[in-house]
Amino acid sequence: MVGGLKICQWQSKSSSLNFGNSNKLKAAYYFPDLPSDVIEEIPCSESDGHLSAFCADIIDMEKDFIYHSNITTMFGVSEFIVISPADQIDDAIMTEDQKNLVISAFRAAQHSVNCEVPMFIQFGHIDRQLFFGTSCNKSVVTHYESSHLRRAQTRHKHLSGLLDLFKEHVKCPILLLDAEDIRISVQFDYNIKVMSFCLSNMFVFQVYYYL
Repeated sequence: MVGGLKICQWQSKSSSLNFGNSNKLKAAYYFPDLPSDVIEEIPCSESDGHLSAFCADIIDMEKDFIYHSNITTMFGVSEFIVISPADQIDDAIMTEDQKNLVISAFRAAQHSVNCEVPMFIQFGHIDRQLFFGTSCNKSVVTHYESSHLRRAQTRHKHLSGLLDLFKEHVKCPILLLDAEDIRISVQFDYNIKVMSFCLSNMFVFQVYYYL
């Protein structure tokens, strides 16, 4: 069903988890509410039979900009599990050690039950939209990472500059990055602060530009 993910409702199931001595986390499973008769099974060839279904998700252009799901837009996954703080202030995962401990725990869980559904952890405060995670099967492990720049440089404000940033961080031969079949997509979100004279305070709204 072309465009189904953009117009369908998204469902979720969640459960609470204890982390450390006092922190509480929420594990939530998100998935699109699509009728079973419109879900298409992706055929596998001998050359890509070792890849998980979610590797095929990444190259699906429909998942580039899903407005109801930031994680789908960022990573191209059609269903996923997110581990986030139960309280966004008191239970936030703020250190690399905490983040790596949680990722290590859910990677062990993925392997033990052979779960291919991508799992993510929210790192830092929710306004930074930083998510890290993995998905795996018996052959391949896929790592998902994000970054947040508090102050963007000039080169980060256009597509070619973002592509250069990607090339600097990805670890593969440079010839692969110059291939003609590489697809690039970018989404710019602008936060605009507006003074409210009636309420004598500041409020923020978002204007979205999708390219």
